[in-house]
Formats: sequence, C-alpha cells, structure tokens
Amino acid sequence: TSIGSVGSKKTGALADCSALTIVNMPKLKIIGDHAFDCCSALSSVEFPLATDIGSSAFYKCKALKSIIIPKVTTIYDYAFNTCPAMESIVLTSPEDITIKSSSNSFGAYSNDTKDVTLTLNSNKQDEVNSDNPDTPKWKGFTWKAILFTE
Repeated sequence: TSIGSVGSKKTGALADCSALTIVNMPKLKIIGDHAFDCCSALSSVEFPLATDIGSSAFYKCKALKSIIIPKVTTIYDYAFNTCPAMESIVLTSPEDITIKSSSNSFGAYSNDTKDVTLTLNSNKQDEVNSDNPDTPKWKGFTWKAILFTE
C-alpha cells in the first residue's frame, strides 16, 4: 500500500509520466519520495487513506489543480513545490498534520499558495492565523481561503 515508501530506496514510481492526468488510489497509504515528480499533465489526485506524502512527491506537477488527501498527517519537503495550477487542497485529518521543512512543502515562497483554497478539519481553526481575513495563513503559507469541515 505504498508507492516508493518514505525512507526506502524505491522512489519516483510514476515520475515523469506525461500521460497521467487523474489519480485515485483508494488503498494507498504512503506516497513516497518523487512518486509523481514531473507528471506534467497530472491535474487531480485523490488518496482517501494516505497518511504520508514524501519529499517532492508532486514536485513540478505543473497542471495539478485538485488535491484530496483527507487522512494525511505528514507532508515532507517540496511535496507540492512548483505546482502553479493548484486551486484546492483538502487535508481534513482530525490528527495533527506535521509539515517537515514547512518553508517549501507547498512552494518556494509563502505566497505560492495565495490562489489556493485549503480545506482543513474544523479542529484546526486555532492553527490558522487570520489577522487579516483576506490573507489567511496556515503553517506559514498564505492561502486564498481556508475552509473547515468535520
């Protein structure tokens, strides 16, 4: 139930797969390092049971718009870096979500997510810095909007 497990030598299982557009893997629990790195046409991913997203897992997935990973608890560095088409990310685990190297997990700059709507579990409301409602922040990144769900 893993693709290139985090910490294993198997990485980049589907990297550079230019024909891949949509991924829905309902039983996958670990998305390993570089698993979908540079999948240029990948536009939508859904992993209902995944808990770990490895380093550079979706790095340079330039068409990636929609990310649904409701049970994720760990996101490693560069996981979603250089994904300029991102529109929405759903990370609704009620568990703590750890961002390893939070300065670059969602992009090289804190405003790389300014056009992205983030959906979190409602128990994460205290983690959001919403001093300015036009620029909500979570884990050091500025988001277009942050929504909450159970």
